[in-house]
Amino acid sequence: MKPILEIHDIHKKFKIGAERRRYPTLRESLINSLKFKKDQHNFMWALKGISFDVQQGDVVGIVGKNGSGKSTLLKVLSRITPPTKGYAISRGRMASLLEVGTGFHPELTGRENVFFNGALLGLSRQEIQQKYDEIVTFSGIEKFLETPVKHYSSGMQVRLAFAVAAHLEPDILVIDEVLAVGDAEFKKKCMAKMHDVTQSGRTILFVSHDMGAVLDLCNKGILLQQGAMVMQGSIQETVNQYIYMRDSISSDLAERTDRQGNGTLRFTEIRLFDPQGNESDVIQTGQSLTIRLKYQTHTTLNGLTFNIIFHDHSNECIFECSSNMSSGVLNDIAPSGEIVCHIPKFPLLSGSYQISIQCRAGKHIADWVWDVAKIEVLAGDFFGNQQIVQREQQSIGKQHVGQMAMSPILVDHQWQF
Repeated sequence: MKPILEIHDIHKKFKIGAERRRYPTLRESLINSLKFKKDQHNFMWALKGISFDVQQGDVVGIVGKNGSGKSTLLKVLSRITPPTKGYAISRGRMASLLEVGTGFHPELTGRENVFFNGALLGLSRQEIQQKYDEIVTFSGIEKFLETPVKHYSSGMQVRLAFAVAAHLEPDILVIDEVLAVGDAEFKKKCMAKMHDVTQSGRTILFVSHDMGAVLDLCNKGILLQQGAMVMQGSIQETVNQYIYMRDSISSDLAERTDRQGNGTLRFTEIRLFDPQGNESDVIQTGQSLTIRLKYQTHTTLNGLTFNIIFHDHSNECIFECSSNMSSGVLNDIAPSGEIVCHIPKFPLLSGSYQISIQCRAGKHIADWVWDVAKIEVLAGDFFGNQQIVQREQQSIGKQHVGQMAMSPILVDHQWQF
């Protein structure tokens, strides 16, 4: 059987500093033609010789740092922008969910855009009508369907765009980081729907910086770096290689201005260390994690409590480490120094999580800095029974408990029978 997608030697070149403008006058065209030789090297290659095949039913996670070419590749495959060199063969209907608003006509209402997008996919009006009620219910924006899309918020546009793309049953569903827009409940709904899509044998290309979501959804992976394909393989191998290649996220906090508190104490640095004592933002479930916080203060402080908060990308707190709970309050600390928090058995399932830090002096907040670091958690042997605890177990659980969300946190426990 032939692949549903064949990508052959895709290159994409962009002129640096190019901008949209009106059509030039004859005089401007002549001047620009004289400048050509001077400017001909003022370009960059966003994609460099990308080649791979995608089989029907594959769920492919495309990962890489910002600027690696992920979004450009999806735009080429979706025929939003043509390749400079190479070509792609698609053997099925493709629906793309890329930048917010892509594929919508701003002057048309939400209802009209549903039928417009369905027609672009080659569906008849009757086929679209059969799916219309499901699309409306999933989107949750029934009250605004007769409103022109140009008046929608970005979250509303994403709701409608995803509902259309997922329910009109394309053979290939292409999704960029656009799901980062919107509320947490709708994201969970989208992930559940994408699981349903994969069960029906359809193909998905998925770009996200949330490695937990990528591991949860995808079975294969492609890693890009500076426009070139570094590797193609299983999703676990691809994510592991991506994390290995990333820079350390140790953060200098001294210059952060987006902080709360009265400033009597200020955090200046956060550093994360793995069980071997190496500075790293990657850890396995069940391994130890050490967090070192540097601070400065210019006054005598008493009744201090330090808090480290782990939360998801929706800013929902998952768990918190508080010095008050384990060690009591601190008094009369040095003007500058380091606070160390050691977690002997990290309890979170595989995924990507954010870290925020806080210091309280009595009833007052001295310093509170949000999103100071990110940690990637890989599946590990949490219970010490040589069984790797996978995040996929959450997806299995959801099938049994309906809409109840499964917790990403593990608690050490034993059973007796």
